[in-house]
Amino acid sequence: MPPQIRLLPPRRSGLGASLYDAAEDLLADGYGAACLVNADSPTLPTAVLVEAARALAAPGDRVVLGPADDGGYYLIGVKQPHRHLFEDIAWSTELVFRQTLARAADLGLEIVTLPGWYDVDDIASLCRLAGELRDPDHSGYAAPHTAAFVRRLAPRL
Repeated sequence: MPPQIRLLPPRRSGLGASLYDAAEDLLADGYGAACLVNADSPTLPTAVLVEAARALAAPGDRVVLGPADDGGYYLIGVKQPHRHLFEDIAWSTELVFRQTLARAADLGLEIVTLPGWYDVDDIASLCRLAGELRDPDHSGYAAPHTAAFVRRLAPRL
């Protein structure tokens, strides 16, 4: 493994605990901010990631959220490890984004909301991804490895 890559093994079970632990680990290692991105939005435009990084680089504490079309989020960025952001969230439901906004408000955090995007959770979103990858003018990241895999996996999608 290249020296610049470090795996962060989960310390506790559950999505909220794992997200919090990852943010806490990164911030404890001296990073000025932590940005956690899902693995099921392969065409997320690079410009969105740049926007998240810029928001996190600005002075002051805040949370950066990228809302997913299904009510969750595809990205969360923090400058401090705020445990409350990840507690008592109805994970894997359409409530996740709204509940996280409420937690951020409870903490008095500035909230930066990124443009909405989608994640691939079901056959409908997989078909959406396949269609997007076939469109040479789509606005997202080209995701060439994902595109090749989707073509092999399901050429009729």
